[in-house]
Amino acid sequence: MIVPNPADADEEDRKGLILRATPAICAHAKYLFDRTFESVDAFHEFCSHLKTVDQVMKELKRPDRLIFDVEWGKDPVKQPSMSLKEDSHYPGMRETNAGLHVFSGSIGRMPQAVGAQQAAIHFGGSPFINAETSWLHFTWLLEYQGTPRENSLTNRHSMHVVRALGRVNNQWTMSILDL
Repeated sequence: MIVPNPADADEEDRKGLILRATPAICAHAKYLFDRTFESVDAFHEFCSHLKTVDQVMKELKRPDRLIFDVEWGKDPVKQPSMSLKEDSHYPGMRETNAGLHVFSGSIGRMPQAVGAQQAAIHFGGSPFINAETSWLHFTWLLEYQGTPRENSLTNRHSMHVVRALGRVNNQWTMSILDL
């Protein structure tokens, strides 16, 4: 079944989705800038001071995930530059502040990924994402969710393995109860 995310249809639901995606938004911001953001507001405040693409590049520590659109290539300078040129890339985004484009990209893509994940969980399936840029953000979401709090690379566990084990355990428990 292919269904839209109901939280995208209503502004109040969208705010709730952003609230549920806050950990992912802050994790993505931390990855990009290698600094901790306690809230979406703190991330917004930080980005609002990055008025130019050069200022964004100066603060950016991991440029590999600064992706607005995969069709624009992998050059981290080109990504925000193109976003600034494209009026329609983020609806209502007429801002000429490069940092706010980075912020808007994060609060657009991460909630979208969380919404896809929640819909998949609700229907007991896998998300169907046929857009490369959205797929990248969904993949990063899974990584951010699977990263332990201590952030140790040797202790990372795959969310997919945990889910598979949980499903096997649940099926085993159910079959015992059915006896």
